[in-house]
Amino acid sequence: MARMDAAADTANSNVLLHLSAHRAVVGSINHVGIVVGEFRGPLGIKSGRHSMEATRWWDAVRDPAQLKNAAVEAGRKAAIGAGVAVVGITGVWASRAALAREQRGEEE
Repeated sequence: MARMDAAADTANSNVLLHLSAHRAVVGSINHVGIVVGEFRGPLGIKSGRHSMEATRWWDAVRDPAQLKNAAVEAGRKAAIGAGVAVVGITGVWASRAALAREQRGEEE
């Protein structure tokens, strides 16, 4: 349950870019927590665990940590996208150059 609570904390810290996924994660973890609690009850084991609350989007917008997490992830995705674009453009240029050489009858 501690690992699942850590996953819920991670989901709660990334609300701005993953609103629906964050709600699903927190809801699923709460559901599992309830089931585990129901299992432990007859065994006389007290869990003491409380359900987690999903962070509201409006609260996340006002949280500097949420903004930072969103900016870091968006920047990382933009960098990956730029890298893919560079590789794609390079491939197109290489293909065109090879085609031009072939049309001129040159060998590589």
